[in-house]
Parts: sequence; structure tokens; C-alpha cells
Amino acid sequence: MSTLEAISPFQIVQGDRSTSVILNVGDYRADIFAERAEDGFEGNGYDWGSLATVFLEEKMPELIDIVRLDPEGSMFCAYSSDKQALETLLGAYADETAFTGRIRVHIIDPGATRTRMRALAFPGEEPESVKPPEVIGKAIVERLTAKAPTGERIRVDAEVAEWPAEA
Repeated sequence: MSTLEAISPFQIVQGDRSTSVILNVGDYRADIFAERAEDGFEGNGYDWGSLATVFLEEKMPELIDIVRLDPEGSMFCAYSSDKQALETLLGAYADETAFTGRIRVHIIDPGATRTRMRALAFPGEEPESVKPPEVIGKAIVERLTAKAPTGERIRVDAEVAEWPAEA
């Protein structure tokens, strides 16, 4: 994938003495700012400028004096006379956000499971009365391959086949 493909919908504009990266903000990554709406974030160019400032400070402090930011209401712009520095920033941003939106979190409580630790903790328990660890493995695989919503919490008390259908 080229740098241009990796940074879409950002656009690179090459001038005589500097290179700029421009984003007409629109709805791009509105989810990031919607989560922070109570704090006054709208997803406008100024918010993107704030995000870029923090990204530079935390991830690429060596570029702070090289890359300049010039946000407006509906547009974000970063520019530099050092094209390589700007491309380095864009590549780092692309890497940082490559999986954003595809990450899901599932909290799985395995419940009572036939393990050595359980046998030591409950010495009088009949091992066959609790599910084997393979059931937990199946449960984890099922959640990873399902279109289950992020943030779901599940306790595995039964075989995976007894679980409710996907959301």
C-alpha cells in the first residue's frame, strides 16, 4: 500500500517550498469525536489540530519544530518544508490507526472449568461435573469469529452450541 492509499482521505499538496497534508473533515472518523462530545469536541479542523498536536508530542516529538499545523473550521492542514518529515508523520498516523474500528473487546468469564487449579481448590469435586477447558477455547474462537458487539460480557456456563444467536 502506498503512502497516499494509507492516508486517504487526507490529500498531499506539493507547493514550491513546502508540502501540505489537507483533510476536509466532514464525517471522517466522527466516531472519535462523538465519544468526546460532552467535552466540546465536534470533529472540526481545530479538533483535528488538537489531536495532531497530542500525536506529535507523544509519538513524534522530534517533528514538533519541523511540521506546522494550520487548522480551520472545516479543514485540517499540516505542512512542512521537509517533505520527508511530513510523510513520516503520515506513515506513523496510518500505522497507529490501521486497526481502529476493527478492534473489538469481549470479556469472557470461563466459569467453573476442569483445570488442575480447580482440582486443588475443590478436592472433593467430581471432575466430570464441570466443563473441560476445550469448551472455553471454543467459546473464545466463537466470539472472535462472530459479529458480536464490542464490550459484551459473557459467562461460559454451557456448551457453545447453547449460546444465543449473534447480535
